[in-house]
Amino acid sequence: MLALWMALSLAWAEPVVLTVRSPLPTLDMSALVHVQARPGVWHTCRVTAVIDHHGTVRTALVAECPDALQSPSLRALERWDFYPPTQGGQAVAVDLVVPFRYISGVVVTDPPPGDERPRVRVPPAAVPLWPSEPTLKRRARREAEGESGVMCKMSLEFDGRGQPDAVELIDCPDAVADVALRRLGRFGVQLVEGEPGDGQRYLMEVWLATSRRDR
Repeated sequence: MLALWMALSLAWAEPVVLTVRSPLPTLDMSALVHVQARPGVWHTCRVTAVIDHHGTVRTALVAECPDALQSPSLRALERWDFYPPTQGGQAVAVDLVVPFRYISGVVVTDPPPGDERPRVRVPPAAVPLWPSEPTLKRRARREAEGESGVMCKMSLEFDGRGQPDAVELIDCPDAVADVALRRLGRFGVQLVEGEPGDGQRYLMEVWLATSRRDR
């Protein structure tokens, strides 16, 4: 009877899956163009993986994911390392579904069951809410000659009205930064892990295309 009770307890227990290392996806050019062309839109990719009783990712498949985001999502999960999953105190193999959510240059994911670490594994981020993909002005296009666009990275604060303040360019040509900041003042941003006037510094990544197709 005791053996039966222990077997039922083991079957009903929720598997505990803890990550040793869980790098977020790195967006390639195709993925960047896809998310930056759809400002303010969240894109979800679900990766289903089989984790063996040693904590090794044996297989991983992508489902419900835009084509441009499949490769970054799959490559990221294949690099995750896990402690041996346990169920009722015993090491087991598990099926795990990991959702990666993308918006602008930000990636968000949930931890596996049993992992109590923060659900958002990104620094505080600012996501532009402009209604269309921005294109570069003539001077900025000259700086990006031969390229399909320019990635602009900056660190900044936001005052209580949500206006950009204390801007620090990390990797962004001045002419490109001017376009991005003017649009920020006009359309605003969504802050991930913060709110206007909180004194935090936010990371913002903006893709600006050289094409005039949206104009």
